[in-house]
Amino acid sequence: MAIIAEVVDKCRDDLEARRYFLKRSEEVPEPVTANHPMTCGNCIHFERIDHPHLGHCAKGEPEAIAGLWDTDRRYCERFLPRPQQTNNDQPRPARAET
Repeated sequence: MAIIAEVVDKCRDDLEARRYFLKRSEEVPEPVTANHPMTCGNCIHFERIDHPHLGHCAKGEPEAIAGLWDTDRRYCERFLPRPQQTNNDQPRPARAET
């Protein structure tokens, strides 16, 4: 808390310091948020098992004993979208690439 109080005091008394810290406050990066639903079933790392909706993460993400449900929505740093199939069975680029 002492550092914050020092900055506030400095900004109150020194116009240049205030300008400096206001400029620095603009440099804080925005948090990254995904604008698409991330579900396990849409990831290339999701490996299905004999159950129609269950599978495991090939990258070792934490999961329940039974595995991951393909519709589970979760934040995952290892998520990579599965290429979508077109009518002629050729992979279609992911939305971000179009």
